[in-house]
Amino acid sequence: MVILLENFKGLRLRFHHIVCLQGFVGYGYSDSFTRNLQSVVEKIADGYTNRILKLTFSPDEVCMLCPNLIDGMCKMEEKIIRLDKAVYRVLKKSCFWKGLKTLYRPGDVFRAVNRNSLVISRVVCRGCRWQDVCAWFKMNRVKAITNCHVVGGELIRC
Repeated sequence: MVILLENFKGLRLRFHHIVCLQGFVGYGYSDSFTRNLQSVVEKIADGYTNRILKLTFSPDEVCMLCPNLIDGMCKMEEKIIRLDKAVYRVLKKSCFWKGLKTLYRPGDVFRAVNRNSLVISRVVCRGCRWQDVCAWFKMNRVKAITNCHVVGGELIRC
């Protein structure tokens, strides 16, 4: 199915938000930002198999209520672009990647990121202020320290 971008009705997500959404446990920059982030998580979860994502390097659905977004531009743009590019480089090497103009299903994107979680967590998560509360980072730290993998919610030694 071909979807023209001007008629796009799915979610736009910055590359690094693919990681952040998986680790979200209810914390954010402000109450309105946190509610919006929860809404994005629910939209993806509710339509997980049918939802379409457009990956982007610019402000997305998550950013819309962020206090760092001023006049449509992130005041931490230089740092955020570095995070987006790190995730992009990993996805670009994955077998499912078809390019920036392609629309993706969440499962494909999340699986590709999770297959490369140790690399991404070392680059993208380094210095992140949310590490202490991020479920994704904590899970990947356990994998890195113990050389274990999570299968069906259970830690399995490799």
